[in-house]
Amino acid sequence: MTTKSICIQDLNAAIAFAKQLKVNIAQGKYKQAIDGISDLLFVLGRALTCINRLEFIRGKKTIPSIAPIPTAKSKTAPARNRAECIRLVDLAISNFETAKRFVQQGRYEDAENAIAATLTGKILRCVNRLRS
Repeated sequence: MTTKSICIQDLNAAIAFAKQLKVNIAQGKYKQAIDGISDLLFVLGRALTCINRLEFIRGKKTIPSIAPIPTAKSKTAPARNRAECIRLVDLAISNFETAKRFVQQGRYEDAENAIAATLTGKILRCVNRLRS
């Protein structure tokens, strides 16, 4: 198995964990959702390490980086309902799918930026508020 396919496999696992997280939030299973976030962060760490390895293998960067994919910034009160938490998870899934496409294209720094745009803790804070 190539390094690139391992990275894509890790991103597929992140997408699967995020989809399960969405289901747990929708069903009001907040404890399971919080536990699932740790699994998600673990596979994202592996994916980032893998992408860094690809960058190292490739050597000097030849593709200019684009700006990070922005995360949703709420200008209202903090998220307090399931719909907002699910919206944040949907945004994360979209960013992971974008990162996967970037890895396939050899745009490793862009893939890292897509993942980093998701790692804000907003989902965890949102689910914690629901749980309270």
